[in-house]
Amino acid sequence: MMSEKMVFYKFCIVISTLCFLLYHTNAAFSEKQLASAKKMITNICKPRSNATDEDLEGMRSGQFSRPAMCFINCVLVSNKWQNKDNTFNKAGALATMKMLPDEYHDEGKRVIELCQDSAKTLDDKCISAMEIGKCFYESSEGIKKFLS
Repeated sequence: MMSEKMVFYKFCIVISTLCFLLYHTNAAFSEKQLASAKKMITNICKPRSNATDEDLEGMRSGQFSRPAMCFINCVLVSNKWQNKDNTFNKAGALATMKMLPDEYHDEGKRVIELCQDSAKTLDDKCISAMEIGKCFYESSEGIKKFLS
């Protein structure tokens, strides 16, 4: 059975991939495109955040190092889910909903509304990014199921 931390890590990767695809295409994504975008966004954000494979792997076991949290920040900022003031970008997230299958639209919109003020540590972009991601993960059984 997959731990919640591992599912949360997958959530971060899936969200980053969806955001990347939305930013660069207007068409629905295939599994091949999803895998390609995941690899691309990881290759972009790992060096920007100074995250190592060990940092990213650590998220699977609940070890959120500073570089790992900054990796999530890079993913969110690069794809317009986190504003320059470290708050959640609701408009960017709503735009991403267009890339998800229809069955996730209602729940996705509900969670976006619920998490729009989830970033509390606005003086730290990396912690703020983690707060946003955790809100999404903890607020939706559908997201948990989608990532399982």
